[in-house]
Formats: sequence, structure tokens, C-alpha cells
Amino acid sequence: MISHKNDKPFVCSYCDSKFRRKEHLKGHMFTHTGEKPFTCVECGSKFSRRENLKVHAHSHTGDKPFQCSQCGLRFRYRASLNRHLVTHSGDKPYKCNACPSAFTRMQSLKKHLLSHTNEKPWSCSFCDAKFKDKNGLGRHLLIHTGLKKYQCPQCEAKFQQGSQLKRHMTTHTGHKLFECPVCKAKFTRNGSLKKHLQSHGSTKVI
Repeated sequence: MISHKNDKPFVCSYCDSKFRRKEHLKGHMFTHTGEKPFTCVECGSKFSRRENLKVHAHSHTGDKPFQCSQCGLRFRYRASLNRHLVTHSGDKPYKCNACPSAFTRMQSLKKHLLSHTNEKPWSCSFCDAKFKDKNGLGRHLLIHTGLKKYQCPQCEAKFQQGSQLKRHMTTHTGHKLFECPVCKAKFTRNGSLKKHLQSHGSTKVI
């Protein structure tokens, strides 16, 4: 029996963290040694804690054990559920010190703060271009890599960006997304609209 005077008798020799049970200390030690004894049988990924392996396993099974009590939506990870819950509460605890803006997530606040500082921490490894966020860098990198991961389900066409695929799909669906601001004529392609505008004496798309 563990005495109440010393309810965490197992002490880490690296950082002095204390634990109630020996197996908890053993699991903690892996964070210092770098050892990852828990291996995913599906993909070979390794983890230092059994709990992390269990969470990872959901990515293979499709299980979503965490359910929102408000709307019934289910999530693979507890962290995802916690982020979702703020959509019901309306709480925005992360406030900007430079303006009245407030956010539900710390990551959103960090991204917003760049609009005040003009800082661009994401740098391209191929050229000198810099970006405020990871998404901007990702879109830019396609220029260098030539990767086209968005494929049309109707034909063999491939595109670098989802927006390009969306525009291409209009050639199959017949949807006309581009409207002339002068006569309201509609076109499936932006280039066709620009050509049409010349008949009005303009090449500017509003």
C-alpha cells in the first residue's frame, strides 16, 4: 500500500517527474530514451506510449469513439471533439491583443497575428519566396514540384489545385460560373468571359 504522505513514490531520474505507479514511470522514461516499443501492425508506425498507439489505430479502423453530446457527430480523436464543442458554446477564449478579434482555437489566433506583424515564417526551400501560413507555402510548392493531385473523375485531366479542378468540372456539368457584369451573359471559363468583355470595350473582370 502506498502511503498518503508519499502518493507518488516513483521518481524519474532525468527530470524528477513523479508517478503513483511503476508502469507509469516506465512509460514516461521512453520520452527521454527515445525508445518506441509499441508498433502498429497495419503500417509499422512506432510509438513511445501504448495510448498513442491506440489513438493512431483509429486511422486504420475508421472508428470514431468520441461523440458530441449536442449534435451526435463522432470523431476519431478527443482533441477533435474538444475543438468541435466550441461551435456549440460560442466561446472564443483566444483574443487578439492588437484588435477586437477573438478565436476558438489558438492556431487561428496565431495565424491572425501575422496580419498585424507581416511576418512570413514559412519559407520555400527552392526559392526565396516566403508565406504567412503553411497552406500558402503548400500552394506555392506546386510550382516547383509540378505535382497534380486533383484528378477529374470524368476524364484523365489532373490539376495542382482544387479550385482548378472545380473550374474544369464545368466543362462536364455545363455550369457557367463566370458572369458578364455588363450584359449578364454567362460562361464556363474565365478566359471566355475576358474575350467576351472585349465586345463591350473592356477586358477587366469585376
